[in-house]
Amino acid sequence: MTATTSPVQVSAQAVEQMIRKDITSADALAKLLTHEHEVLQSRDHQGLSALLERKQALMAQLEQNARQRSGWIKFLAERTRLPAEQCWERLLQELANPEVSELWQQFQGKIKECKNANEINGKMISRGQRTLKQLLGIIRGQQVQNPKLYTAAGDTRTQNQSHTVIKV
Repeated sequence: MTATTSPVQVSAQAVEQMIRKDITSADALAKLLTHEHEVLQSRDHQGLSALLERKQALMAQLEQNARQRSGWIKFLAERTRLPAEQCWERLLQELANPEVSELWQQFQGKIKECKNANEINGKMISRGQRTLKQLLGIIRGQQVQNPKLYTAAGDTRTQNQSHTVIKV
């Protein structure tokens, strides 16, 4: 089937333009996430809030195009009775444009790159939050979660000592 006889009346050009926009957005997001990593390492909190706004704008663009693709998939699934998971691949095949399929693969790679970078940044943020929580607990004289230490017998036990730095 060609794009003109497809139950979803969408042109290869429209799909290609959308995927190209998504690649551009995903590429910008990947660069932004790399910069976010650097900002997290330097603990520049003002720079981080500025990055957050740009990150949200790029995510909104990607989400808008994902909703459009979802609409195309839903329409095709209703018409063909195929599972939704298969509909996008079928649409790409029906468009019979190898460049669109290659762009889609490129986009998928960029999205994986963004996901990995975002997970790393999330772990850095989480680790920083745990450290801050422990430091605040120490300053307040609260019992902090102590690490388990090995005894001479090879067993583990929790060190139960309070760490008070400042008394008011």
